[in-house]
Amino acid sequence: MKILKYLIITISICSVIALFFYFKNKSNNNNKIKNIGIIQIMEHECLDKSRMGFIDGLAESGFKDGENIKIDFQNAQGDQSLCNSIASNFANNNPQKDLILAISTPAALAAKNATEDIPIIATCVTDFESSGLVKLNNKPDTNVTGISDMIPVRKQFELIKKLLPNVKKVVILYSSNEVNSKIQAQSAAEEAKKLNIETIEYTVSNSNEIAQIMNRIGKSVDAIFVPTDNTVVSCMPLVSQMASSNNLPVISSEPASVKNGALATYGIDYYELGKQAAIMAAEVLNNNSYTSNMPVKFVTDNDLKLFINKKVAEKLKIDIPNELVYNAEIIN
Repeated sequence: MKILKYLIITISICSVIALFFYFKNKSNNNNKIKNIGIIQIMEHECLDKSRMGFIDGLAESGFKDGENIKIDFQNAQGDQSLCNSIASNFANNNPQKDLILAISTPAALAAKNATEDIPIIATCVTDFESSGLVKLNNKPDTNVTGISDMIPVRKQFELIKKLLPNVKKVVILYSSNEVNSKIQAQSAAEEAKKLNIETIEYTVSNSNEIAQIMNRIGKSVDAIFVPTDNTVVSCMPLVSQMASSNNLPVISSEPASVKNGALATYGIDYYELGKQAAIMAAEVLNNNSYTSNMPVKFVTDNDLKLFINKKVAEKLKIDIPNELVYNAEIIN
């Protein structure tokens, strides 16, 4: 009986000790600083705004850099090999990241190729499913999810038709290295055909080819359409300058390009896009939610806003219909 009594006491003490360390470790895990990696393919206003919105959105959700999270931001400066290296470091270096924000399709693909375990929230991605980031947009079934910046191309070509009623031929200018741009170019060609607009595709492999391609385009068309292409958008001041010299309007797919010389766009607020990505990230960090079950989010027509560059319109002698002026943000 004495032996049994001592055995019960010993087991009880061990159980108490085990429970103590269990709850202590659980508390430490809950209170530990989370490591967040942010990988961005290059610098331009839309991507930068998305990053800032993400960081501010995390703070609003209770995750503040330097307090309970540590953010490691890395910019690949347009170099895909560097982007891959950054993603690999995020996945394998100590401490390993608890979550990765990937800004742009190339960054998201690099992150996905680097890890199958770390949750990845991606933004500034056009089509997650077609890019191979998820199996299905409504059920990713991978460690990747996020919010798409896909804008209905239909709206952009309807805008071209309203601004240029006699338009017949439009160049679609994009980078051949960006999967998201190829998807948009295909959609643009289909939408243009419905409006009896002929399209011609011109592609570049890097920013150094922009001037050469713009010279080839010359005055052979009525307008240029640029999708949300990182390479071309980062060179928009040059694109718009050379287009204007040939009396060609540029219709872009995001607001920053209009500030940099494009004529107009139906665009979205990339800062708000980043904040929406932060809400998804907070869900993962707070509740250990699985990205595999989190549907990809999309913008709607209600999220779009019309932007028009007044100076460019005046320079190109394009009369903006009153119905567009009334609903637009005019950039002088």
